[in-house]
Amino acid sequence: APVCAQEATELDSLLNLSAFTEESELQKKLNQSTKVASGKALGTRETPGIVSVVTSDEILKSGARDITDILRLVPGFEIMQDVQFVTGVGFRGSWANEGKVLFLLDGHQVNDLLYQTVPLINNFPVDAIDKIEIIRGPGSAIYGGSAEYAVINIITKQASSLNGIGVYGIGGFHQSATGRTNGGFMASQRGEKFSWDLGGFRSKGIVSDQPYTDLYGDVPDAVDLAKVTHANSTNINLGIKAGGLSLRGMYNGYDTNDPIYRTTYDNFSADVKYDWKATDKLVITPQFGYYNQIPWSYDSIA
Repeated sequence: APVCAQEATELDSLLNLSAFTEESELQKKLNQSTKVASGKALGTRETPGIVSVVTSDEILKSGARDITDILRLVPGFEIMQDVQFVTGVGFRGSWANEGKVLFLLDGHQVNDLLYQTVPLINNFPVDAIDKIEIIRGPGSAIYGGSAEYAVINIITKQASSLNGIGVYGIGGFHQSATGRTNGGFMASQRGEKFSWDLGGFRSKGIVSDQPYTDLYGDVPDAVDLAKVTHANSTNINLGIKAGGLSLRGMYNGYDTNDPIYRTTYDNFSADVKYDWKATDKLVITPQFGYYNQIPWSYDSIA
């Protein structure tokens, strides 16, 4: 039987009908893009490797006050202690702070070039983090020898999602001591041809508020760690992008101690790279990086 125009239109509508529902929270997590395992933005289901992504919203809801709080939420990670009360990371039951886990902050390596360690406590601006991309497994094929166990890529808001100005601050208090007082600012401007971002962070804190007795007798009497220890850091982070050319410079300074020795880190880094699109499927990126570090610098506090 012949089909009239109205029936044909209704049939076409049925054939083209598609169901649509609002994306669930689980779908949003699975569909979010990450570059840490491939260098190319892929969904977490498509990326080659075991990848975890912790977003700023999850950090806020978790109540995390430090990068150590965040890493403890990720399977396999634990926080361990090095000498001079320097805190480091462990992974799958192994001490991983000496060149086994690579830390990146907006693409810049944070590991020191002497022992490849990263002091953690009170060293990163949690309130400025947009997301953390983590390879829970070897990443040396892309990042080299410091990524044998895992890669932790910290991306700040001013470098990725912010278009404006933001400030933040946090205070933490023990019964009879101030645990930390941290603050910082973020600023960025996005354009089609030119973008820039700037961030600054300053933290002041203590290692603990507990009494300490030295095992070897170097400190003869018990001391109050709230009075003799500190964990302070400074971070300045500047990025500029014009077309395919991008520049980023960063300073990260850290200062901590036990009752005998003070340990400081001063890390300067900068890189310049250019994304040259040779074809639709080929992008060539020449890059120059500069690092100037003075890590694990000791002096006595006595």
